[in-house]
Amino acid sequence: KQRFTPHPVRQVVSTETAHILQDLMAGVVDSGTAKVARIDEVMFSGKTGTAQKPNLENGGYYSNKYIAGFGGFFPRKKPMIAGVVLLDEPKRIHYGGYTAAPAFAEIARRIVLLDKTRQNNNGRMFATESSATPDTHCTLESDKSGADIGSRKMLSDLLDPASNGTIQLDRNLEARIRDCRRKLENGMLPDLTGISARDAAALLSNRGCRLFVLGSGSIVGQEPAAGSPMQGVESISLTCSSRKGKGY
Repeated sequence: KQRFTPHPVRQVVSTETAHILQDLMAGVVDSGTAKVARIDEVMFSGKTGTAQKPNLENGGYYSNKYIAGFGGFFPRKKPMIAGVVLLDEPKRIHYGGYTAAPAFAEIARRIVLLDKTRQNNNGRMFATESSATPDTHCTLESDKSGADIGSRKMLSDLLDPASNGTIQLDRNLEARIRDCRRKLENGMLPDLTGISARDAAALLSNRGCRLFVLGSGSIVGQEPAAGSPMQGVESISLTCSSRKGKGY
């Protein structure tokens, strides 16, 4: 077999800029567009992507065909593996954070599991990320509060045999979305407050109405009001805020 080894060509960005990007990409998984893909076994970072497919015959873009993607790396502190997952025309939900990112998480989990199994804790590829040494470049609120202290251990030691390979989702958010979906199926506009505009957009896709979003963060207001019949609704306005208020 022919082997290829990487060799540096030039430095594209400064070390400081790279650290800033690492922090931002960690935020994508911790509290951003890929938060549903976060797993306890592997602390990974990355960026989601969702793109309409081009119409090569007639020009422009398809309104109902998408490519979903996620590019990421792990371990966070001293990255060893990077990869990109692209899904051509994913079904039901087309956002990269809900499709490609969970696929990346599962790939990362299996790589770490394989590393632990084969190396038997000796000579493994992943360096120790000690919980006693904080990440000096991390500015995420969750890290400041110490909520992720336990997740800074060696990646191979974070494997949970009880997980059975499942992606651990935010259970509160999962329940909220299920409830919203049931109400939509019954022809009623659900209470969207507390979830993100992206989650709302995924729920309301293919409902025949336009979505207008003001602000960023979680939804704090909506028009029409929750409980309104969906029949005849042409547009829905959502007001979002990053301040902590009603949450789920």
